[in-house]
Amino acid sequence: MINASGKFIGVGDFQVNSEIRKYVNDVLDTGRLSYGPYISKFEHNFAYLHDCLFGIMSNSGTSALQVAIQTLKIHHSWKDGDEILVPATTFVATANIVLHNNLTPVFVDIEDKYYGINPNLIEDKITSRTRCIIPVHLFGMPCQLDKIMEIAKKYNLKVIEDSCETMFADFNGKKVGSFGDIACFSTYIAHILITGVGGISTTSNAEYAVTMRSLINHGRDSIYISIDDDKGKTKDQLNEIIEKRFSFIHCGHSFRVTELEGAIGLAQLENWDENITQRQRNAQYLTEHLSKYSDKLQLPEIRPLASHVFMMYPILIKNELKQNICNHLEWFGVETRDMLPLLNQPFYKDYFDKPEIGYPVSDRVLKKGFYIGCHPYISPDMLAHVCECFDLYFNKSKVKTKSTSVLVAITSSNIQITESLFYKIDTSAFDRIIVFDAFDTFKKEFFSDGTKYVIIKLKSKSFLEIYKKVIEIIHEDYIVFFHLNGSQSPEDITKLISHIKLGYDLVIASRFLPGGKRYDSDYVVPLRGFGNRFITFMLNLMFDANLVDSYQPFRAVTLNFLKEADLNSKFLANFQMSIRAVLKNKKVFELPTQEAKSVDTKNFLSVMGIGLLTVPRLFIEKIKQYSKLIKRKKAQKGK
Repeated sequence: MINASGKFIGVGDFQVNSEIRKYVNDVLDTGRLSYGPYISKFEHNFAYLHDCLFGIMSNSGTSALQVAIQTLKIHHSWKDGDEILVPATTFVATANIVLHNNLTPVFVDIEDKYYGINPNLIEDKITSRTRCIIPVHLFGMPCQLDKIMEIAKKYNLKVIEDSCETMFADFNGKKVGSFGDIACFSTYIAHILITGVGGISTTSNAEYAVTMRSLINHGRDSIYISIDDDKGKTKDQLNEIIEKRFSFIHCGHSFRVTELEGAIGLAQLENWDENITQRQRNAQYLTEHLSKYSDKLQLPEIRPLASHVFMMYPILIKNELKQNICNHLEWFGVETRDMLPLLNQPFYKDYFDKPEIGYPVSDRVLKKGFYIGCHPYISPDMLAHVCECFDLYFNKSKVKTKSTSVLVAITSSNIQITESLFYKIDTSAFDRIIVFDAFDTFKKEFFSDGTKYVIIKLKSKSFLEIYKKVIEIIHEDYIVFFHLNGSQSPEDITKLISHIKLGYDLVIASRFLPGGKRYDSDYVVPLRGFGNRFITFMLNLMFDANLVDSYQPFRAVTLNFLKEADLNSKFLANFQMSIRAVLKNKKVFELPTQEAKSVDTKNFLSVMGIGLLTVPRLFIEKIKQYSKLIKRKKAQKGK
């Protein structure tokens, strides 16, 4: 995804740890892919952690739901057309599997605050043909299970917990998945536990468990599901297995998974508590930092007697439709998803007559609700970035009226390159354009509006002289420096200006981040790239920093920091600015850029000469740091 920030904070993520590698490699080493010890142990442990006796793994949460309904239909002789109560806001799979089983979904609106099926509306939807309720635990929050189970008992209804988005959560001291007759979970990408593809059903009813396992395996007789089922048997038992192992007693499905998914799931299950704790910490951070917008946003709340495991972080925007804020967040690299639209889907609008009517809360969620990521791989910097994006959105009018920006363009020796690059710049993002012309190659007719542009002739080509002149003549708050020499990408200018306005003091277009590239990256011996990396490594080592490309001149900076930096290095002004940003604890951000070769590339010896000056510059800055520290300590002693 291309965005203005260079970051991408998805709604989910997956990272391979040592245990996953160990278990997967063991599967590959043994050569056994069909149902075996990893799936079996994952099923058992997962069921145990959800207060159930049996776990049955399948290839998706949807498949788990499909066989759950099919099992209940088989065991209780439901008829085609019988009704199942489904919330009006859920993933389409919840309603789809009702239709796949030739049953009728009857929709019930959701709660305004917690987004679960509203138990106060359930009884009005019950008819003589109602057979089951499917409460859906959305986003990591359990439904109001005590009331739902009370209603189910009163009307002799079955309950299937659609818990595809919620694992390990409690309600009134019991785990989700242990309330209903069957529960269904998903281990698909972006869920709480991730196996790539996968789902799991839990139950404490042995007959249901046998039927579900059969249905997952084409409806096969349960006497032979695994290749281990004929081991250690007597002769008579073996004869019976041989007779029945290709007997199919139900109209089943190929919903099986491999030992690879079982191995990944089992490895993640070993650290489930850390996973949930980190999700809850992330959610707490988001809530603390976004609560100042409580008049604009409805943030997630936790139901009394329940825990919330935050598969996602759901948000409703109160006073407008969601499209503008979602577009804004996506532009700055924060992935969003709609809060599970169902009744407005083309299929449902065709299948049912005006299905959206009569569900006011779901309609509001449809128009105003979205969610963002809350997964355990979101770093503190990412969380801060998310909150800054909300700050920028809700204060955008303030930003426009109280802050200004200027693009400082620096010419090259090639007039054709200078001209072609200038025309590619989106100048609308800036209040003023200042061109420093050191080569006398810039023509005034490049400008269509003479009031917005200034040309300054320079004798010196040093960055220090440019920075000093900028401080002298510029009053704008934000500055982007761009060289018209072919090495820097005009498309990245808007990314720099957008991000500096998020509250950073310095934003660097880095050639060494993932997605970035130096022009000599493909060289057999990219000496210049090595030199840049070494210089930055030394800076990080000496000043406890974490920069990636400290020397890059393509950058944005606030006028306040440029003044405060007090630069004085003729040949290393960019590098010195990076050091000063670290020393002054300024907010620095780097985004990836693709560098091309400059028409003004210096020869190798010249570059080496400048590079050799960086080492003494580092020590000079370090000595200044210690000197200030010593003076501060003496002053404190004097007091």
